[in-house]
Amino acid sequence: MAQTVASPGSESALLRRRLAALRHRLLLVIVVRGLGWLLTALLAGALACGLLDWRWHLPSSVRAVFLVGTLAAAGCLAYRYLFLPLSARLDDLALALRIEEHYDQLNDALASTVEFLREPPDSEQFGSPSLRREAVRRALRRAQDCDFGRVIDRRGLHLAGALALLLGSGAVTLAVLHPTLARTALLRLVHPFGGFEWPKQTLLEIDPPRERIGRNEPFEVRGRIRGVIPEQVTVLFKLDDSQTIEHACAVQRAPAPFPHEGEGKGEGAGTFATVLKPGQARREIRFRVQANDAVSPGPDRWYRVVVLPPPSLAPLDGRASPQVRLRPPAYTDLPVQDLPDGIGDIETVAGTHVTLRAAADRPLARAWIEYEPEPPFVGLAAFLAPLASRHAAGTAALAAAGREVWGEVRAELSADRQTFAAAFVPRASGRYLLNFEDDSGLRNSRLFELRVLADPPPLVNLDRPSDKRDILSVLPTAELPLQALVEDPQFAVRSAWLEYRTRPGDQPPAASLDPVHRLPLYDHQVAGAEAWGPFARLVPPLRLREKRVEIDRRLSLAKLPGIRLREGDLLILQVCADDFDDVDFTKPPGRSHEVEVRIISRDTLDLILTQQQAEVQKELLRLREQEREAIKKVAEVQARLRKLGRLDDEDLGQLQQTEQLQEQIRERIGSRRQEGLRREVARILETLQNNQLPRSAVHERMEQ
Repeated sequence: MAQTVASPGSESALLRRRLAALRHRLLLVIVVRGLGWLLTALLAGALACGLLDWRWHLPSSVRAVFLVGTLAAAGCLAYRYLFLPLSARLDDLALALRIEEHYDQLNDALASTVEFLREPPDSEQFGSPSLRREAVRRALRRAQDCDFGRVIDRRGLHLAGALALLLGSGAVTLAVLHPTLARTALLRLVHPFGGFEWPKQTLLEIDPPRERIGRNEPFEVRGRIRGVIPEQVTVLFKLDDSQTIEHACAVQRAPAPFPHEGEGKGEGAGTFATVLKPGQARREIRFRVQANDAVSPGPDRWYRVVVLPPPSLAPLDGRASPQVRLRPPAYTDLPVQDLPDGIGDIETVAGTHVTLRAAADRPLARAWIEYEPEPPFVGLAAFLAPLASRHAAGTAALAAAGREVWGEVRAELSADRQTFAAAFVPRASGRYLLNFEDDSGLRNSRLFELRVLADPPPLVNLDRPSDKRDILSVLPTAELPLQALVEDPQFAVRSAWLEYRTRPGDQPPAASLDPVHRLPLYDHQVAGAEAWGPFARLVPPLRLREKRVEIDRRLSLAKLPGIRLREGDLLILQVCADDFDDVDFTKPPGRSHEVEVRIISRDTLDLILTQQQAEVQKELLRLREQEREAIKKVAEVQARLRKLGRLDDEDLGQLQQTEQLQEQIRERIGSRRQEGLRREVARILETLQNNQLPRSAVHERMEQ
């Protein structure tokens, strides 16, 4: 078979490509091996220092030695396996010489060939061109079967790569599973004197404290705790660099567990709070919090809060602050009242407009008033809140009422911001807090008592009709006596009226009633106009403010507007009254007790009267029989005395005792029975009059 012989030009190009490929492979091996040893040194030092530091918390100096040793080892390996190999010659001639060192049969032919290939084809520096071409051809034939890869030194390549891969996998695993611990270990190695601490089993998060407070303000420390939750947290205070106070705060646990980074799942979460009473520090407060192994802000560090004198009230126009003016509601006819200077305790009627003026010893940022109502009112509002939330109107009304009762009232500052004024209308008793704050955030407050006197509705007493004085079973045409007394000893009676409604007698009390009707009984304007008599149209009505109104009139049932009474109906009467209060729109009118009047027929009324008359006659017969027995016994005693002329001492004493006892019983029982009889007779006779019935002879004898 004929053999194809490549041309010298193509063989020289193939040699160059083989040498270039050898150069690339050699560089790759050098870089991979060098980086492998470099990463091995860095990762081994970091992992060793991190594990030892995590286990024993190495001091800063030891961590610094680890850092220097790791960097030194990495530098030596980089110099040995990267710098030196990469700084060596890797041109074609140097590679040819390396190849000839491994293949003796080349005998400097490959190096000479590389030199010949560098020269131009027509150059005669190394002999004739034909001789050079022949030498190149022979050298290429010898190098054709040589493996240039044998010149590459691969010692330590696999070991460096395996170690770097193993240590890198371990570092990545730690970083993924425990990122906080891995980050902390690296920071503590890279910055051995940086003050980085290992994560604690217990983590503390302190709410940022105020930078400055007033001497009159309590200082509160609040925070959250996660991880391993202790029973209590210790807060250490240093006051003015002299006094040290330790507070033990109970931890309020959260309902659900909280994840704790670096330690798997934590045992929970909680909160704590403590308050340092005002006035315990004059210049500054320093504090720190400790819970288990956690200390915030650090074992050698403290939070610092500056204590400064708060703003205070100053005289206003040469008079003490605050200056309070009370303007009672117009309907009370009370005069405007100025409280003594410097006195803020208020006792006034509901609806009074209060104006408070005061001055401070420095410019203020704001001033305001806060209400602190008494607990019963707060409890009532809490009870009504769910009910009002069902209706939009109720929610709006309750919100408006709440703002008036315990909402914040802002004061208006003057141009120099050292005087202020606030106007408000107190609605409930309790206390109110006057707050004022300067530009630096320092705050002061004054607490004053607040007593709001409610204006109760009028007292209404319905004397008649009454089941004790009247027979309340009447005809539809009856006229009943209506006697009532309305009293408002505080601010007078405005009007009074009779409310009446009907219900069928065969219906239960819980059954729905007919609409309520009103019958005016008294009105201050009508009474004021009637006071002028015939001149009422010529002059304005008198301004009456009656505190006691007596109502005495006859009530004709047939003339009651809006209803028509029938036999069996039940008429319910109630007298109501209101006053001049235009402040409390929720106040109900004063009401008397209800009186039920049953509408009956003429036959039923006759039957009732007959029964009443029979009872009266029986009582009269019993009374007369008792009187006859008493007279008979006295007559017997007198007859015996006249016949015998004497009595034994024992009989006389017994007779006297018996007579005295009988006399006492007769007087006591007789007087009560006679009084009861008189009342019963009066009821019967007045019932006849109310129902417009004539009196019979029997009734006249009863009256006598």
